[in-house]
Amino acid sequence: MTKKNISEINEDNKILNKIQHYCAYQERCVYEVKLKLLEYNLTQNKINDIIELLKNDNFINEERFALAYVQGKFRIKKWGKNKIIAGLKQKKISDTIIQNVIKNIDNDKYIKTLKQLINNRIKDKKDLHDKIFLNKTINYLRTKGYEYHLIIDNIYNFEK
Repeated sequence: MTKKNISEINEDNKILNKIQHYCAYQERCVYEVKLKLLEYNLTQNKINDIIELLKNDNFINEERFALAYVQGKFRIKKWGKNKIIAGLKQKKISDTIIQNVIKNIDNDKYIKTLKQLINNRIKDKKDLHDKIFLNKTINYLRTKGYEYHLIIDNIYNFEK
């Protein structure tokens, strides 16, 4: 081997170690890892090889990533299903994986979280029949990713 080949191998190993650490730090999807690898100006073949190595060594697992993403965004940020699905699609997660992991959101907890968000929004408001305020509340909940029919059902049930 020539010096150039040895230095290339050393550089590839450095990059692989950095990416392994990047994946071990928190769950990552293939899309995020590809973006990170592009920062190192690697060829597409090298990127694909590294991703295959990471998949084989279980550093990357799309389903595990999607499950962690769903749990975190719902539990911590209180996002609704629509916003979670949009986020997963941005990360280039397949529709089958999205459908499988979105089922893991407990329906009772989902409705309870929606009711808590409604309660936090309207607890200080005296006039619950203020149309402008109700529209703003509905829009707020829709931007959080909750389904329109659930918002309407729970707002009007909340008022009763």
